[in-house]
Amino acid sequence: MISKNLQSNGIQVNPITNERVDKWELSIRKLAHYVLFATGGMILYVALHYFEVKHDLLIPIFLGMLLACLDEWHQFYSSNRGPGLLDVGLDSLGVISGVLVTAVLTKLINRLKKGEKIYDKFQKKNCTKNCKSS
Repeated sequence: MISKNLQSNGIQVNPITNERVDKWELSIRKLAHYVLFATGGMILYVALHYFEVKHDLLIPIFLGMLLACLDEWHQFYSSNRGPGLLDVGLDSLGVISGVLVTAVLTKLINRLKKGEKIYDKFQKKNCTKNCKSS
């Protein structure tokens, strides 16, 4: 896309460079979508967690996936762009990643605030005869 814009403005672009630029541009755009939707998933999780909504994992994931579908539907009506099932999947993966990372971090932070040691429960479950009793 960048190389097409350069060519339309009369700037010569090497065909090999043209192909490389298009591949990099596609990769960067896909990565940007993933990061934006992961950030959106984080924001949705924090907002629903703050308001103590039940099922605070499923609702932000569902809403984020719905937004991914709406984004692709919107692209159907845009010129120079088209919808793609792969894009919905990548955006949804971003949302799921953002929600899960935020959920784990929230649980860890809450345990630390309560003064719990994070590894205590793990050590008690995996303790055998030689473990020191506390």
